[in-house]
Amino acid sequence: GIFRVPGAQVDINQFKDAFEKGEDPLVNITGREMNSVAGVLKLYFRELKEPLFARDMFDSFISCISKLNSIINLNYSTKLT
Repeated sequence: GIFRVPGAQVDINQFKDAFEKGEDPLVNITGREMNSVAGVLKLYFRELKEPLFARDMFDSFISCISKLNSIINLNYSTKLT
């Protein structure tokens, strides 16, 4: 998956605290790890009271992604030949 490598927990906590205060910690992000930015985004999604994708639609969503991946792979292999 994208951003599998965890970011620095200290950075993630600082980002989260700043967002909760209404600040934008990403304005001056130079020197920060992108994995920490991804980490705070993943944390946000995990802490949602309601999931981003409704539980009853999860299987349909996974099926669509699987079909999309098959189409992408087919297009890619066609271009190689």
